[in-house]
Amino acid sequence: MSTSPTLRLSFDTRAVNALARRKYSSFVSRIPSRYFTRLNFLSVAEPVATENPGRRHRLFDLLNSLGQNGECLLPPHWIATNLIQNYERKGRSEWESLSLRFKICEEAIACRDFTDEISISEREFARVTCVKFISMFLPMRPELDELFARGLNRPATADELLAMLSGEGGAYWGIAALLYRAVARRLPTEDEIGAFVNECPPFRALMLGLVHGQFEWAIREPKIPEERRVGRVILFCAIYLPYWDLFVTNDREQRRCLAEIAAALNLGTKVIWFKKFVERLGPQEGFSRSHNASN
Repeated sequence: MSTSPTLRLSFDTRAVNALARRKYSSFVSRIPSRYFTRLNFLSVAEPVATENPGRRHRLFDLLNSLGQNGECLLPPHWIATNLIQNYERKGRSEWESLSLRFKICEEAIACRDFTDEISISEREFARVTCVKFISMFLPMRPELDELFARGLNRPATADELLAMLSGEGGAYWGIAALLYRAVARRLPTEDEIGAFVNECPPFRALMLGLVHGQFEWAIREPKIPEERRVGRVILFCAIYLPYWDLFVTNDREQRRCLAEIAAALNLGTKVIWFKKFVERLGPQEGFSRSHNASN
């Protein structure tokens, strides 16, 4: 892959945290000349929620540096709203040309305009939305386990679950229609919602994220600890995938899940490990030897 500045790049919160380490400072300076950085709002929200003011400011120094050749994109629910509203007006998807830039957030990053009060509010918001996200899926588990015990085939992957849900009259289309109705104030037919989903890769990515959420929390066997299951931040991040060429993560579960969704979208978006991204940027004097020794 070429390292032209036209390549659209983004990071997850763990990659941002890793990049903020002092030893990566020279790598950060190379990024604006090689990539157009499209910060996703989710990777901004966690620095906002950082309790320590000094670390919070250092993270925003980093985000500001990354944004020197780039922009910040709107939160996922605002993107979904804009996509649906535009489709209602035009009768076609214009997802690639629709402006999703979050300029107010860019200005706040540049001014470090995040107080302790805002940080506290963001932590509480994250806690509440995490509980709501899990509550969408976890209560399904006992009923589904009973159905599987009676002979219904338990999907072994999220792709298998998608195949079960996306047939004619399937729950996949019903959920998509309800999300559409929440914005458009009308319930689309299955043919209408099918056309929208197929024409709009970001919304389709969001739907695939929800399918992965149901699989992880309500179906996956064997059960794994909650802290290792993909959560709301990872899955809502999926809506951004069509707007990036390269997404860098330092979270194993996120890499697995978003790589599967990116492959299903067939748009060429690459989801790579943070260490591999550092290798792409090239060696730093005095860094490679110590880095290799620590790995």
